[in-house]
Amino acid sequence: QEILVVPSAFSMATAALASPAPLSMKPVANIDESKQDNAAGASLKSIPFTLSLSLVLHPLNVSDFNKNFLPLLGQLSNVGNISHHYIARQLQRLHADSMHRMLVCEDESLGRIVATGTMVVEPKFIHSAGFAGHLEDLVVDHALRAKGIGQRLVAQLKEFARERGCYKVIVDCSEHNVPFYEKCGFKRKEMSMSCYFVDTHALPITNDSDEPEDRETASPDHHRGNERLTQLKTMAHDHVNGMVIRPLVASDYDRGFLQLLGQLTTVGDIKREDFEQRLQTVGEDLLQHIVVIEDPEKGIVASGTLLLEHKFIHRGGLAGHIEDVVVDSTIRGKGLGKLIVDKLRTMARDAGCYKVVLDCAAHNKAFYEKCGFKLNHSPVCMACYFE
Repeated sequence: QEILVVPSAFSMATAALASPAPLSMKPVANIDESKQDNAAGASLKSIPFTLSLSLVLHPLNVSDFNKNFLPLLGQLSNVGNISHHYIARQLQRLHADSMHRMLVCEDESLGRIVATGTMVVEPKFIHSAGFAGHLEDLVVDHALRAKGIGQRLVAQLKEFARERGCYKVIVDCSEHNVPFYEKCGFKRKEMSMSCYFVDTHALPITNDSDEPEDRETASPDHHRGNERLTQLKTMAHDHVNGMVIRPLVASDYDRGFLQLLGQLTTVGDIKREDFEQRLQTVGEDLLQHIVVIEDPEKGIVASGTLLLEHKFIHRGGLAGHIEDVVVDSTIRGKGLGKLIVDKLRTMARDAGCYKVVLDCAAHNKAFYEKCGFKLNHSPVCMACYFE
């Protein structure tokens, strides 16, 4: 409820100020100020009323960019300039991706976007080749916060993740926002660290097979960004101390890849055909890259994943997520962990990411600091597990 206080003598006082009475030289009688205050207080009335909003949640569409969507994101982070051509291309890609959902909350009476949030679903080889959801870029207009809009938006995004088969959803947030996410069903899990690339800029993703409607307004970075992502899929093998750093391949099913992941968390019973099907899904996705280190005698001894996420902030930039880093327990302490993390970080930089983030346990903080990561403005990783 909103409370409106209306002094009944307000108009009279205003009129008196507009037409002041002439000064009088007569003595002024003593006034009992306490009685005057009580009388004034009695004349004040609190008039409660309810303000009704007509709100609707729906997937982001092109018309929302004329309804305050980008200025709303500006309350979250830097947005920068984004062309109309790029917006149309990105929305086309977004609507074709069944594992990526951007929701907005619109005030229909004003035709204004007042909240937004994103869910990115990541295919994994752990948890019986399950999926994990990444909750990103949640923001509610500052004038409408603490009214339940954010909770409703998070609930819908969580349901999207559940429908896609996710076993969990994670979100990185500030300490200030921990109570909010606890109300949304999340629990504190780990810490979040990041590495920013100050010498790179946003390289938006496009479909090179489509020609831009307006060649003069199309940035060459659009095509360069897509080419860079394609090149990551065909990266050259690196040879270090007799070991090979390379992308995951189907034959790694027999080289101990799943057993290695079992040292990280639960894997489950994954049949060869399921492994190959998931690998094909990952291989066809320009936004996900799994890198392994192979020892000619021991097989796969280290692994890590780079998930790339396209954003409308930072000039339509890319953000990288490093996931599922693990080194064989029998060969730890030989620098393989730093080797795999450095490789993934370099790939994120080569893709044009403005930052790369990861979540880790507190006891691994020093290790990732050696890899160039720092605690960021959202240092808390929270998780919500689906039963």
